[in-house]
Amino acid sequence: MGHPADYLEIDEENEFTSSDLEKVFTGHPKYSRRWLKKYKEKANSFRSSFTEREETNILVISRGYGSYIDEESQKDLVEATVQVVDKHLSNYNLFVKKHPRETDSHWDKIADSYPSIKIIEEHILDIACKVDFAITFWSSGAMDCATLEVPVIEFYDPNKHPKQQIPQEDSFTTIYRKLGLVYAANDKNDFEKFVSSLITKDSNISSERPHAFYHDLMDRSNLWEEKIEKILAVNNLI
Repeated sequence: MGHPADYLEIDEENEFTSSDLEKVFTGHPKYSRRWLKKYKEKANSFRSSFTEREETNILVISRGYGSYIDEESQKDLVEATVQVVDKHLSNYNLFVKKHPRETDSHWDKIADSYPSIKIIEEHILDIACKVDFAITFWSSGAMDCATLEVPVIEFYDPNKHPKQQIPQEDSFTTIYRKLGLVYAANDKNDFEKFVSSLITKDSNISSERPHAFYHDLMDRSNLWEEKIEKILAVNNLI
């Protein structure tokens, strides 16, 4: 099954399997138009009611400290996120989806000081249907939000934290920026610019157009059932 991290190897036409094996890149069964249809309809319906609501709902897909970012960096990301959102909005809900291994998080330390912070356990696709936009600290959750057309700000500096990032000339970028799925915010100033624009529905704000590989991944994901059934039938397995 495909994963966005496969981009580099496939794009460079690298091959790892035996030449006499049938190779099928099917995408990911989670990204099925049939399965996502109801989620996308709910997400679009919610976001279209923005002007009718007093509260703005924002999803934060967090990242704990460890091998990718240190504890101080996580603290800086959390506090900058809260400061910027609180500066621009008086009525909001900040739904925080922590990483499964994010047990000792700065979110837990500041949640009591900000009643609008709500640490949640819901699946990303469920909560993404009920938010106006999302913020990630470099997470595959950006893919989930993108499939529902939910705007995503990626608040993360791949040059400061280059582990598993993509070299690009003399710097680094992330796979989700390479795929054209997120607004890239390396620092607090960039982040505040995008938050302000999304809140005011600034028509001048734009992200990169999704990479052709992303569209190919989605197309293949929508054909995975048919493709696998054909392979099984040809080999007399069904």
